[in-house]
Amino acid sequence: MIHTKLSKVIILPKQWLTIILSSWTLLWMASGVVKAQNSSYDIDHKYTVQELKEDFNLVRRVLKEAHPGLFWYTSPQMFEQKFDSAYARLNQSMTEAEFYRFLSPLITLANCGHTVLDPSLDYQDQGKRFPIDLKFIKGKAYLLYNYSTNKALKMGVELLEINGQSMKKIVDQLLPMIGSDGENEIFKYSTLEEDFQNYYEIFIGKPDTFALKCRDTAGEILHMKVAASDDPLLRQYHKRSGLEMRTNPLQYTEIDSLQTAVMTINSFYPNDIKQGGQRFGRYLRRSFKKIHKHEIKNLIIDLRVNAGGEMLYANDLFSYLYNEPYMFLDRIEVATNKPLDFLKYTNWDKIDVHDNKYVDAQDSLAKEEVGNFTVKTNFYDFLEVQFPRRKRVFEGKVYILIGRKSYSATCLFSSLMYANERATFIGEETGGGAQGLNGGTFLDVTLPHTYLTLVVPLEKWVRIPQNYPHLKRGIIPQVKITPTIQDLIQGNDIVMKETLKRIAQRKLKQD
Repeated sequence: MIHTKLSKVIILPKQWLTIILSSWTLLWMASGVVKAQNSSYDIDHKYTVQELKEDFNLVRRVLKEAHPGLFWYTSPQMFEQKFDSAYARLNQSMTEAEFYRFLSPLITLANCGHTVLDPSLDYQDQGKRFPIDLKFIKGKAYLLYNYSTNKALKMGVELLEINGQSMKKIVDQLLPMIGSDGENEIFKYSTLEEDFQNYYEIFIGKPDTFALKCRDTAGEILHMKVAASDDPLLRQYHKRSGLEMRTNPLQYTEIDSLQTAVMTINSFYPNDIKQGGQRFGRYLRRSFKKIHKHEIKNLIIDLRVNAGGEMLYANDLFSYLYNEPYMFLDRIEVATNKPLDFLKYTNWDKIDVHDNKYVDAQDSLAKEEVGNFTVKTNFYDFLEVQFPRRKRVFEGKVYILIGRKSYSATCLFSSLMYANERATFIGEETGGGAQGLNGGTFLDVTLPHTYLTLVVPLEKWVRIPQNYPHLKRGIIPQVKITPTIQDLIQGNDIVMKETLKRIAQRKLKQD
């Protein structure tokens, strides 16, 4: 939904890109595009059929002309069929929320977690929300964080119903409205964990009171009521990740008895790292200097809450772990080599990556996409051969901890490590796609009548891990571990414990 795990890119040709994953930054950038709206915003205003058709046609046009990965997982025939069918049903006036619900399943046809439809800023800034965050584990929902004044709520119990509607029915209604890379489903649950309040409000309803039916660990059925809250925090998107980032996004520890180092990298996003008073390059240099000085044999890299960020950081990390020249990406594709004529509705005046001097003619590498073009290596440095950090390359055993929040740059790094057989992956499937992502430069397209904003990535970054059997999903770990709700509440890190157990067992065999 709104601003979940989105990327922004600020680049110059032949320079490394800065990818920003931040809902607040995206919101700010979008606000520069959205026209000043009437201070007496009417949430019940009905837009005419003609206005809705004009906005609908712009959405269709933007996706077809600008999105390079539109047909990565969806056939052109399916896309046209779904949009034609929807257009035929567009025969009555709608409110903004109704039109949002109408468009949402069409946007997910892109099968891209970076392609997002946002309500207007006015809509986002109103209403009350469900005051609890949820955790989804193996198809079940659990109460995890309580923002309400009702402190009697028992966190960790299973949520069965909200206002008489089963959670299965609610989730079945919400999941098709959430985009994800390919056939990755765990990303959709991760998105619900971040933004369940906003999905519920716009797709299910906005009651003043929520009657909850729950089941505790003993099997006892509990009934509780909680009032809707107008706390502005609940209207923020991606709020849990901000809290989980803490004040120290980059951490390094050693376990001397196991000759093991643990690098916890909670973000590749420069602002997160800067706010923690840290620098990524210095963190890598100091960490790998200690690793070599202390003769570390095992390295654990914890990326479980890392939703991505700066691609340069992901590449730099890999350069300390691989001792041969390598390609960071297979290629980058764009949908066109011509200027887009709808930029007046966007946050851009010109798209450099579409310039003919940076784009090759259509060729066999891009043939699976209708009309795609390959970006030349003179646009991004990382399209050329990359070289390892010869003095500091770690050649010992690497364990990477991943999960549903591992996304974008983090998933691309994981794919690179998997393709080069450089790590054992432990935890949950990543939230991002295994064979690349749609990212790079992004368009924020503000629809002229309803003010909905469509966020569209303009570059298709391809990185296919060879011999990986699940290309339409995320990176699935060799060692699958899903913490229980009690593990989470009690702070019992079973993923880390299993990793250390394996290292200890391996050390015993070697001694």
